[in-house]
Amino acid sequence: MSVRKSMAWSLTGSFGFFVVQFVASVIVARLLTPVEMGVYGVALAALTLLTAFQNLGFQSFIIRETDMDRATLGTVHSMAVLQALGLAVLLYAGAPLLADFLDEPRITHALRILSLYAIFVPVETLASGHLQKRGRFDLLTAMALSRVLVSAIASVALAYAGFSYASMPWGSVIGQVVATAAAFLLAGRDLAVRPTLSRWRAVWAYGSNILATMALANIFSRLPDIALGKLAGVAMVGLYGRASGIIESFNTGVMYGVQRVIMKAMVDSRDQIGRIDHVYLRAVRAATGLFWPMYAGLGVLATPVIVMVYGERWAAAAPVLALLCLAAIVQTGLVARQEVLIVTKHERVLPRLEGTRGVIGLGLFIAGASQGLAPAAASRIAEALAQHLLFVREIRGAIGSRFADIYRCYAGSAAVAAAAALPAALLMQWRGWPATLPVGEMLSAIGAGILLWLAMLFIVGHELRHEVVKLLGTVRRRFS
Repeated sequence: MSVRKSMAWSLTGSFGFFVVQFVASVIVARLLTPVEMGVYGVALAALTLLTAFQNLGFQSFIIRETDMDRATLGTVHSMAVLQALGLAVLLYAGAPLLADFLDEPRITHALRILSLYAIFVPVETLASGHLQKRGRFDLLTAMALSRVLVSAIASVALAYAGFSYASMPWGSVIGQVVATAAAFLLAGRDLAVRPTLSRWRAVWAYGSNILATMALANIFSRLPDIALGKLAGVAMVGLYGRASGIIESFNTGVMYGVQRVIMKAMVDSRDQIGRIDHVYLRAVRAATGLFWPMYAGLGVLATPVIVMVYGERWAAAAPVLALLCLAAIVQTGLVARQEVLIVTKHERVLPRLEGTRGVIGLGLFIAGASQGLAPAAASRIAEALAQHLLFVREIRGAIGSRFADIYRCYAGSAAVAAAAALPAALLMQWRGWPATLPVGEMLSAIGAGILLWLAMLFIVGHELRHEVVKLLGTVRRRFS
């Protein structure tokens, strides 16, 4: 499957993932209170923290290695299953400790439900690695969408039935069971390997660096939620989570799908011509040109979007969303930052980079959270800038390019982002930056922004203009 087709499938699934998860979160947010959402948010943060200590990068290991014998593959599968069982035990046994720490007994029940979810995760993870290695992004999309769609439907149905905060953990479990069945159906022959631990040293040599990296990344991304719950209360976690949830849904859905295709393209380029700089720089131009306008427009319309979608009781989350959009713009500037270092076999620097970034970010967040929600969100911008400065030097060296090559990618994308957000900004300024906007006016501003974005792509000669021309040509041929 070509890179263009792979990206098309990945974006289709990723946007589908985002839309389904977003719609479900809107409905659930209208059925539950900020406190109930906060209970689940803290439980999810704890799950992510514990998962971080057991993430050995099995999926990326399968993708990166060109040739892998059956013993090594069997070891990867066996270690993935064992780590999942260990995680489930830790979640179940440790749930009361976190509940006592935050003085919220409902967290125990939520975490123990999520312990069931952890058991089923490795099957989908391993299947995803094999499908991505084979370039079957169509099957990968089908498997991921089945999980997200079923999980969303189950969460909404359970929330409506009165399951309160437990509706989302149970929805996650049900969705993951379906994804496990889909994994066996779509990648059964890849999963059928003999269990063994004979090659554990080789897997650990790679996995230890990924473990340290992901542990640090996830710890420092989830500790702020727990710290916010301790400093400001579980309700504040719910409000912060409504805003950050939009960005995270986009990152885990759309951006994660894009990064998988970029990683596969970089591996192919590395194996074929021994270099990946042109692939990575093209990915930076395309990602910033596509996603910067989205983040910029969402940031401008943050308040009416939050109020319209979630309701007035969530209005306090709007400034948080606007600030997090700025942080996301900075982060997107180095798309697939970990993947490029893994492909070039520079993964040993990842723990140091993520650890330094995490310490800086956590310190800034705690200082901001002590002052309120908006300062806490503003700290994420400073963290994103620190992350950029830490990673850009290593990436430049790994791909063998100059700093100017990377930063030159941003000029055109900044222009198209400004053009796309201009109609929304003018509308908000004309209306006096209100809490609500008529739906027709908001849609008109978004439509005008898309048209200006398209025009600016051609004016500045952006990378994406070629893709737009090809897409229009494909549509014209299909209809003719």
